Amino acid sequence: MLYRGIIHVHSSFSYDSFMKPSTIVNIAEKNNLNFIIVTDHDTIAGAVEVQRIVKKRGLNIEVPLAAEYKTSYGDVIAAFIDYELKNMDFDTFCNEVRRQNGIILLPHPFKGHQNIEYLVEKSDLIETFNSRASRQANEKALEIAVRKQKPYYAASDAHLSNELLNTVLKLNSEYDLKNALLNSEIYCEVNNSSNPYNIICSQCIKAIKKRDIKLLGAQTKSFMSYLYNRDLLKPF
Repeated sequence: MLYRGIIHVHSSFSYDSFMKPSTIVNIAEKNNLNFIIVTDHDTIAGAVEVQRIVKKRGLNIEVPLAAEYKTSYGDVIAAFIDYELKNMDFDTFCNEVRRQNGIILLPHPFKGHQNIEYLVEKSDLIETFNSRASRQANEKALEIAVRKQKPYYAASDAHLSNELLNTVLKLNSEYDLKNALLNSEIYCEVNNSSNPYNIICSQCIKAIKKRDIKLLGAQTKSFMSYLYNRDLLKPF
């Protein structure tokens, strides 16, 4: 079985994305992807909706239930689960994922996490390239994954439609998707970094959805600086 798809994608069910689940499916269908792991913040609702659309259209795209949860040690992805997780104590969280026969993915290990060594040990897959993370953070993630002998993958961490295909993965395996990810070598067909503008945009979306005026002001200032530093904005 040749698997070709994307891991770590956010839809409008996340607080920092407006991307419709139908848009994710449209792009996946157009680009012949056969798996998508949708990882909205603290909810499987986006994955459920993408599943529904895929089924309605009769597409051969696998969409496991998954989400990126904010645990006591930082963001962790639970994938191939059966229902929503509620307890965010990290060890309790891990035990519940195991009870559901799911797997644990550690996104951007050096961005917003505590007890990183322990997190890596407890995780099944480590994200060693995140298109929104710095080169240094990605290099450190790869180093620790190799040192701990953990399987690893790359992710776009897409919040906008133009980021969705920043990273496209390919693997060839006789296993089902879950076990293929755990036991097969994962190749990057596409591996691009995100534009800083996209990160600012998603933070603005977060500010709007959460009605956080202070965050919106800070991101507007960042955007103006971004334009100025690239000679796209002349000083007044």
